[in-house]
Amino acid sequence: MVTEKRENMLRRYQSLLQSGQFRNANEVVEPFWRQTRSNMEKALCQIAIALYQHQRGHLEGTRKLLEKAHQILSSSLAEGWQDPHLDVPTILSAVEESLSQLDRVQGSPTRNSQDKILKLSDAVAEAISV
Repeated sequence: MVTEKRENMLRRYQSLLQSGQFRNANEVVEPFWRQTRSNMEKALCQIAIALYQHQRGHLEGTRKLLEKAHQILSSSLAEGWQDPHLDVPTILSAVEESLSQLDRVQGSPTRNSQDKILKLSDAVAEAISV
């Protein structure tokens, strides 16, 4: 039952990321995370809210959330975490690329930097297989 609920949650999260509804994507995952306390779902929440913060032009909030997600994903990989529905190395790589892009942005995000960071949502959505 938990597996089916998680698969449905991941499908919805994936769809919301693809449509740019990042706040709603977080709201889909957060109740599941609160119930299971899974670090992977916590990282997905942080990624969704980071994307939402970036949409709103809040670069520092974006950076902090992505750094937290990066820490969780890195630790999970180091501990040998495997997930049948998430390509964690791909998600981690996309988070790293977004953090690198944020390091190059000064002040307000430009259209080009927004496009590059929003690729994170595409990469995460593509890394979900349900």
